[in-house]
Amino acid sequence: MDLATASDLELNGTLGSTVGVPLALTNRGETTARGLVLYLYGFNGLTPGKRYENCEYTDLDLDNSAFACTTRR
Repeated sequence: MDLATASDLELNGTLGSTVGVPLALTNRGETTARGLVLYLYGFNGLTPGKRYENCEYTDLDLDNSAFACTTRR
């Protein structure tokens, strides 16, 4: 399996703004992918604007935040 996305992604936003994330994933391998985990890390107060039940989140009171989301099967 060889899952791939763009090699670089630059996002910019002002204080309190919402920034959309244009993300696409491609399976370039020869094996079928049967689920995935998306891990994101934010710093300097960057946090997700909405919480989803298929994700786990770190304590948002910290300066840095991280979360991991799994696909629903």
